[in-house]
Amino acid sequence: MTKEARNALLRAHQHNIDRYCRLLTTPLTDTEREYLHNRIAQERHALERLVRGGVDDAKRPLEAASLGATAQK
Repeated sequence: MTKEARNALLRAHQHNIDRYCRLLTTPLTDTEREYLHNRIAQERHALERLVRGGVDDAKRPLEAASLGATAQK
């Protein structure tokens, strides 16, 4: 992965986190709030994988990663 592509992914994940945090300041149902908290956690996890250098894991769709977590519950 090129440095430019990695930086673009870092920016995209951070932008998503910022957007979800802004949405948390609006009136929401408990279900919506829970969904946003889960999405923030997923985005932070993907961001951390990129920062640590786990490029292959970071390219996996977040939905696929969360499916494994829900299947274990």
